[in-house]
Amino acid sequence: MLRSPVQISLFFLALHLALAGFIPLVEDEAYYALWASDLAPGYYDHPPMVAWFIWPGVELFGLHPLGVRLLGVLGATVAGLMVWDTVRYLTGKSRDGGWALLFYNLSVLTMALSWIATPDAPSAVFWVMAIWAAVRAKDSKGWVWWLILGLAVGAGGISKFSNAFVGLGIFLWLIATSEGRRQMTSIRPYVAMVLAVLVMAPYLIWNITNDWVGLERQLTRVGSQELSLWFAGEYLISLIILPTPVIAYFALKGSVQKSDGRQLLLWATLPFVIYMGYHSLSQQVQLNWTAPLQAIFAIWAGLYIGGISNRIAGLAAGIGLALSGPVLVLAASPWVPLGTAHNPPNQMRGWDEATSAFQEAIAASDAKWIATKHYGRTGRLWYQLNPMPVWSVTEANRYMFREAFPEHLCEATALLVLEEAGSTEEALKYFKTVTAQGQISRTHLGLTLAQYQLFKVSGLRSTETCSGN
Repeated sequence: MLRSPVQISLFFLALHLALAGFIPLVEDEAYYALWASDLAPGYYDHPPMVAWFIWPGVELFGLHPLGVRLLGVLGATVAGLMVWDTVRYLTGKSRDGGWALLFYNLSVLTMALSWIATPDAPSAVFWVMAIWAAVRAKDSKGWVWWLILGLAVGAGGISKFSNAFVGLGIFLWLIATSEGRRQMTSIRPYVAMVLAVLVMAPYLIWNITNDWVGLERQLTRVGSQELSLWFAGEYLISLIILPTPVIAYFALKGSVQKSDGRQLLLWATLPFVIYMGYHSLSQQVQLNWTAPLQAIFAIWAGLYIGGISNRIAGLAAGIGLALSGPVLVLAASPWVPLGTAHNPPNQMRGWDEATSAFQEAIAASDAKWIATKHYGRTGRLWYQLNPMPVWSVTEANRYMFREAFPEHLCEATALLVLEEAGSTEEALKYFKTVTAQGQISRTHLGLTLAQYQLFKVSGLRSTETCSGN
């Protein structure tokens, strides 16, 4: 017997909160937590919403995994409920919405990402919210749903650039279909568009005043390369595996059968699917990029599920759990490393002992701050060693949001942390005085996951950071 949407949502909320609270952060999460320590209208790598999502939880629970991930977990729960309500509204059946909600939560990406604090968290929430509001707005003669739609598209735009595709798709629906053009006879769609732009305005202004560094950074992903059907094959397989195969089949059937809202859903989704397909012809589509599609597949599956018995629907959910469950266990298990590669699950492991070793090295060298090169290590060591100052000596654009580098640290002793291949010659590029301090290995169950070369340094050479050097 399918449980109520509230029961389903509470179950997954409890699961995700437990994972969020007990599983250590991956490197990117620590880096985004550093963003949240200095809120800004824009950042080099991504729009600012992920930092704004992290900040409230850290204010409530401190610099702890649950604090960093709290709002993202709550957002995933809200997204699931919007999936349920969208299907319930379009079909008139809460039962169909309930299955869509379950399918959404059992998809591989939702299971793996809904408790992780990355830009995908707010991106997926506002993508679903835009769809949820749009299917209501098309039937509404009032303002509320159009205003929610404008807010969702705008908030999505400052979550991740890919959210522009849902706004583009809805706009194309408005001008390309008779149903959409009827909406254009009202002022409400235009007000929604203006509202979306207003929400994005602070980020757009930040880009303008900073030589478009955020947009330029994202456009580097678009550069054309040689044709490769391998990546296209990976992308097509991901569209089947990530929602799980049976649910993907239900979604395909739901997308082609006549139903209320079908045209709108197709127009809102196809620009993104087509662009990702084009991208895959020359470059790899990262799996997490398709996170918003999991909700769309669940909605389409919910539209189709009306003619399917609960037994068949339950079988589809069971197959989904059989695929996504092991992925979650492998990712979150504190016992079994995933080889020795620098993958996200392994980034979570071995930090208790490594942190103690870093603290001993800091005391032994009398370092006043930690110097790094890689953004992931900068975020991770800032998180692990807080309140010890941690600063990168490269890629200044990534840290525009931070206050100016403290001038008193320019000549102060620091502990420079480099990769396994780091050398004294490399360290001398950044500091006048360098002394090797050995290395620290981060291990788990006897396996070495990472090695860090340590150097006691002083006299930062950067003329941008330290005047006179």
